[in-house]
Order: sequence, then C-alpha cells, then structure tokens
Amino acid sequence: MIFQVLGVYGEGKFEWGYAYPYLAVVLNFSQTWALYCLGQFYLVTKDKLAPIKPLAKFLTFKSIIFLTWWQGVAVTFLFSMGALKDLWPRS
Repeated sequence: MIFQVLGVYGEGKFEWGYAYPYLAVVLNFSQTWALYCLGQFYLVTKDKLAPIKPLAKFLTFKSIIFLTWWQGVAVTFLFSMGALKDLWPRS
C-alpha cells in the first residue's frame, strides 16, 4: 500500500524504478521457505501420519498454490515484455 501511495508499485512492470519485481522476489523466497518448512514438518511427522498417506495431498495442494503464483508472475512478465497483448483494453 505504501508503494502504491508513493506511485512506485508498478504492478506488472518489470522495471528497475518500480517495487513490483523486488516484491516478487521477496514473495518467491518466502513461499519457497514456507514449502521447505512444511517439508521438514512432514519429515518429522511422517511416521505418525503414515496411515492417512499425506504426502500426495501435501504435494498436490502446495504445488497448486506455488505454481499458480508463478503462472501469474510469468503472464505478467510476458505482458510487460510485449510478448502478449491485451485483448480487452481498459478504457
């Protein structure tokens, strides 16, 4: 919100003068760290959770969240580079 008020957020703009690319890197690191911590939690509790076989569920749900975020970043990057064009321009 602070970056938006200051006019430097630049959603979808991968340029040095905007905060968006830096925030994307920070968010990527935090999500990667969260996945790592959940993986460590699984390793510690896998014997107690073995009857319900949580690994497939864990991988499915966490990959959906993480890969959906990366898909959004990739599409935004392609738009910013001009590889994709807006089919419904805003008026």
